[in-house]
Amino acid sequence: MFMEKISKEDLEVFERIAPFPVAIINCQSVLYLSKSCKKMMGYDEDEDVNVPLDRIFQEKSVIYDIREILDNNFGFMKHELIIYKKDRSLMWVEYVGKLVEYQSQTCILVQAYDITEKKQIEKSLRQLSNVRSLMLKVSQSILNIDNIQDIFQLILRSALNSIKNSQLGCIFLKQDGEFVVVAQQGFAKDIETFRIPVEDTFLYKVTEGRMDEIKYLTSLEEMETFRPVRTAYGEERMIASSLTGPIYVDGELFGMIDIDSLKCDAFDSEDIQIMTIIRNNIEIAIANHLFYEEKARAAKYDRLTNVYNRTYFEEYFEKFRDRFLGGAGTVSLVLFDLNDLKKINDTFGHLAGDMAIRIFAEQIKEVLGPEDVFARIGGDEFAGLFFDIDKEKLREKMKRSLASLEKKKFLWEQKEIMACGEAGVPKELIISFSFGIATFGSDGTQLEILLCAADEKMYKFKRKYKQRLMDNKS
Repeated sequence: MFMEKISKEDLEVFERIAPFPVAIINCQSVLYLSKSCKKMMGYDEDEDVNVPLDRIFQEKSVIYDIREILDNNFGFMKHELIIYKKDRSLMWVEYVGKLVEYQSQTCILVQAYDITEKKQIEKSLRQLSNVRSLMLKVSQSILNIDNIQDIFQLILRSALNSIKNSQLGCIFLKQDGEFVVVAQQGFAKDIETFRIPVEDTFLYKVTEGRMDEIKYLTSLEEMETFRPVRTAYGEERMIASSLTGPIYVDGELFGMIDIDSLKCDAFDSEDIQIMTIIRNNIEIAIANHLFYEEKARAAKYDRLTNVYNRTYFEEYFEKFRDRFLGGAGTVSLVLFDLNDLKKINDTFGHLAGDMAIRIFAEQIKEVLGPEDVFARIGGDEFAGLFFDIDKEKLREKMKRSLASLEKKKFLWEQKEIMACGEAGVPKELIISFSFGIATFGSDGTQLEILLCAADEKMYKFKRKYKQRLMDNKS
């Protein structure tokens, strides 16, 4: 195979015409570096360079490849690889090479280009793409998680896996002017009871109270509040580097995320970018979870009274009906109806009527047992399932609740119900209710049948109640 002969003088002439980074190497060392190549690799222009190959190439396999190329007289070659600069920092290069005869030996003439920035950009984009894919998986997983604490832990674990050199982390939520830990990794368990006023946090101090951006903290030991922390392994260590950022939901400060390292200068600008993506996804995840949580709650609860709604009450009954049939204790259905709600609405307006409904619901919630279920099933109609209580005792319990409510005199003025005795010229508002009790089994086992039985007894009670009021007036 024809091989071009080349001399040092030829190379110097070539550099004057086209000052590209050029090198001559054999199987053992670098024999020649052009001035531009020396500059690219951090050498002085006049420095005599005769460097062994293992001082240049990061991967030892490259040296074996060079020997194979020289032994087999391969022709043109083109590759990308990592080399060491003079200061032992790494640099990506793309090179084209061919075999030449130099100083009476077969060598490789290499023309190299620094592609470090290109590779860093590719790596950064790849890393960001991986983080986005990870956050997408997290977002999809969140849809199947009911407990928001588990969501925070999943997000934190994903963040620590995404940011190199990260070793510990916490997610905080804002409660009553303080941040409390809701998720942690790498710390001892006692950090879960840690609370810190918002204004004492590093983030508050370095942003001068704005809490509006992610900050990379590298000199934590200079801060007055800097203290050693106990890790999950029981040792006390100083956090040397920290990425900390605020979490906002619907424009309000909701919490904060900290990603920490025990190493100095552990993070870089890429990590801040990744932290930004993670923080944004946390905000979206929390907002979505709260939205779906509110939707799920709306599907179960009555908005006015915050007790269960009819749909949930019916579903609950059907779900546990077989258990009731199996003799799982006494089950009573109580149907409630507010007395004279129409009169309240006509006299004081519907806002007063709504307040009366809420006051009644709060009264009944006070007498519910831990397993009892109470729901609003119509405008002023409510139903409750009461477990393991004798029918007569339940009736007396409801009567005591009614008597307690009757003693509470409420006044309506300026679209508010106020306790008697407050300023203004209030009008008295009397709130009371009627009820009927049906027993599962003896009165029926179907919900509609039980409701009808309780409804009939409730109206008997209502007639007697109104008659008693009339008798008291006379």
